[in-house]
Amino acid sequence: MEEFYIPEFYNASEPIDLQEYFDKYGKACYGLNKTGIPNDKNDAIVKELNLSLDSDVINKLEEACSIDLLDNKDETVYKPVDIPSRLTNKHRLNEFYPVTSKALELESVKYREDVLKYFKSKYKNVERLFFSCNIFSLVNLNTNNPEEIKDEYPVSEFIIKILVYKPMSITRGLNNSEKVRLSQEIEVLGSNLLSELADKIDCLTDYGLYKEVETTEENLSHLVNGKAHYPSSSIFIENVFYNDMRSPNAIDYSEPCREWAKCKGIQLFGTKIMDSTKFSDLKPRLGYPYVYLHQGDCEHIIAFCDAKLIQDSDVLNRKCYPRITVNKRKSNIQCYMCTFDYAKWIVSGSDRFPQEKIFLCTECCNSYNFIDGQKVGSFKLFPLYDRRMMGHGDDESDEEPGEAE
Repeated sequence: MEEFYIPEFYNASEPIDLQEYFDKYGKACYGLNKTGIPNDKNDAIVKELNLSLDSDVINKLEEACSIDLLDNKDETVYKPVDIPSRLTNKHRLNEFYPVTSKALELESVKYREDVLKYFKSKYKNVERLFFSCNIFSLVNLNTNNPEEIKDEYPVSEFIIKILVYKPMSITRGLNNSEKVRLSQEIEVLGSNLLSELADKIDCLTDYGLYKEVETTEENLSHLVNGKAHYPSSSIFIENVFYNDMRSPNAIDYSEPCREWAKCKGIQLFGTKIMDSTKFSDLKPRLGYPYVYLHQGDCEHIIAFCDAKLIQDSDVLNRKCYPRITVNKRKSNIQCYMCTFDYAKWIVSGSDRFPQEKIFLCTECCNSYNFIDGQKVGSFKLFPLYDRRMMGHGDDESDEEPGEAE
């Protein structure tokens, strides 16, 4: 697809054989002995520079060149604040570390605290509705638990950082697409399978099926968990479709795309199985847009943005990967009418609303659109799913409830 999406426009790199690159890079930087354990770093440097120095001289040079000598005794000592283990996002930081009395001398801080207290006392969860938008959740990077088995060691693996963007809806001939917005940042190992990445991608379309219902009283349990109903997915990387065929009900999403491309004389695309392909098998471009497709027509742009050898400072437990390092919180959708409660329903094509699509809470939806259980006017009703319906959180947990695109 390079003739349509020119790599130079994205400042993308050339295709990189990641396994070959990091094998050479790791040996050049450190060298490996027969057991696979990195050799002594100083010995590797002496050998690389072709020096004839004994170990005492090398140790003295290392001490003389230590960055600790750059410290100034009068400078402020950096004391990192530990993130509480139950804290999952910045929005709740004040509940663990309250605003100090000295900070309250500032009028802006005092005013903000007064506003938060007012909303907390007057409306349940409204404080979250107004102040929880466009915030990235915190991730505690210090996740090397001494009790966990460290089955990786520096230079033994490489880490790839992958950006996953929110799905976009584009209609040909209409300028109805939104800006490309980041949804997640995920770290994977070269030994991880593509299917493991697909399982980590969080999307509302997997929460439930958006099928029309007659009333708000209908049981939605049979519609919840869209991924169980439609388990198929595909990742398009460097002219190859990697299909998820783990479920017996899965279908090949790439087939219509390949047939269309063949009819248009564009290019012959290859296909492979997602759960038998490792990231080390790929030759991706850094910074180039690829596609993750699921739930029929839900498309996410994904991009390989960085790659590095695993180090002591990284998580050395393979079970922790793929590892979400950034997860953007979705803003809660307020009810169009009362603006106090979360929206639970989508009203589409109503002849009594000025917009084509309206988001309503259950109470407002029933009071305005129904009389004695019968529809008033013409409209279509769809459920609006959130994390609580999937059991991913509740009102009292640290995870914010009620997330919606």
